[in-house]
Amino acid sequence: NSVNNVFRANRYNVMIEFTATCDLKNENIYNKYRDKIVYNYPLLKYREDGYTKEFLNLQSTFTPLERTIQAMLLSQYRLKLFEKHGLIVKPTILLKSKTIAENQEFYEMFVDYIANDFSVADIDKIRKNATGIVERMFEFFKERELSDQDLVAELKQNFSEEHLIIMDSGDKNVAEKQKKVNDLENRSNPYRMIFTVDM
Repeated sequence: NSVNNVFRANRYNVMIEFTATCDLKNENIYNKYRDKIVYNYPLLKYREDGYTKEFLNLQSTFTPLERTIQAMLLSQYRLKLFEKHGLIVKPTILLKSKTIAENQEFYEMFVDYIANDFSVADIDKIRKNATGIVERMFEFFKERELSDQDLVAELKQNFSEEHLIIMDSGDKNVAEKQKKVNDLENRSNPYRMIFTVDM
């Protein structure tokens, strides 16, 4: 409403919208924007043109919790690789849920699981299915003489509740949390994992 009021305040005003996530396959969105699109440059093309970092997509038959544990291990691996090269970089994991309720439920289950049930058996299950970068990660841990017990202790600490942030559009503190998330590179920022819904 505010944007429309400003836009209509002067007949010479022009409104230009930039988005990386315009879902033109959605009929309602397409109908709204079809005669207004000046240039369509989708994220895939942006990536193909080399304007963003390459990313690795891992697929598995793991449960969401097991995939999260694998992501924690990979994040810790990256943290240690940076340290090995004298760099202070804190990798952060972003977990997305479909709904606010699912996000809250997974967050609560994860916090409880890491605090009370996370064990060497979880790491062993990831190791038994390791290929590619996950296999290299375990080789790196072995070379560094980092035991599974040590990894469990590190991950329990690094991904304890004070290092997690949950946010969604229904959160009354979303603006404050957004500031914290936008400041992840700050060395004093404690967060290693973000639980979110379309943010």
